[in-house]
Amino acid sequence: MTKKMIKDALVDLMEKNNISRITVKEICSLADINRSTFYLHFCDQYALLEEVENDIINQTPRINLYEKKDVYPVLVEFFKFIQENKRIYLILFKSSNGNSFRNKLIDKVFGKDENKKEWISNMELSNALHFKMLMSAFGGATLVEKWIFNEIKSTPEELAKTLSEFVKK
Repeated sequence: MTKKMIKDALVDLMEKNNISRITVKEICSLADINRSTFYLHFCDQYALLEEVENDIINQTPRINLYEKKDVYPVLVEFFKFIQENKRIYLILFKSSNGNSFRNKLIDKVFGKDENKKEWISNMELSNALHFKMLMSAFGGATLVEKWIFNEIKSTPEELAKTLSEFVKK
């Protein structure tokens, strides 16, 4: 419960400030805890941000393009999840660690895990599926970011349809 209060306080503060401008003191004040309680759980605000990022990434649905089944329903689930968690995605994309978050999202969605440390470097661009995965991963991350910032006006179903048609070809 305490960790959730601390995380919520950071997210609230990040709506208005960059992580580099947020102090542990501010987080503690908003979470209504003392500094020693904060330091029981986190070494600093950056470690806290890392955990907030990892929490949402771990909940994000994975898309497996290696499977030969229709990816559309999985993409709908993926985009609906992001839509339901739009606030946190928006804040994390805007944060100074935005590229870090973007890379974590790409890695999660397209298959990097502890057993696949270098999934991108092991891809062969001459392999059509590998090429589609790279294009889908990086293009999809940009698509998500633009969608979160309301630069793309589409439903989860419309985004899923477009992306699934690209992957099928």
